[in-house]
Amino acid sequence: MQTPAQARHALRVAGITVPLIHPLFTASGGCLDPCASGFMVVHTGGGCMALRRDSDDFYMMITSEDGSDVPDIQELENSLIGVYRVLDGEEIACVTALAWKEVISLEADPSRIVA
Repeated sequence: MQTPAQARHALRVAGITVPLIHPLFTASGGCLDPCASGFMVVHTGGGCMALRRDSDDFYMMITSEDGSDVPDIQELENSLIGVYRVLDGEEIACVTALAWKEVISLEADPSRIVA
């Protein structure tokens, strides 16, 4: 799995600007309902499910820690957040929801990135 800095770099190379709003958590750390921000429950094959939100040429998926189901509200920090290319389904970035907070932080303040 990528580090937050690696994920931010991969997203930048792919032409994606990271939104400064977390899809699962408020700025104060409370939980958000991802369906309220455009995520929909989808079947991903093999009996697996995810939350998905499309955005132009890319889409974001959120799954449980093992990648097989929608996240459990009690374990959101361990959920996986992945960003994929619509054209071919290629994974651009994938980190835990907790690490996504750091991706957002690095986007907000790039001076924190250590080379």
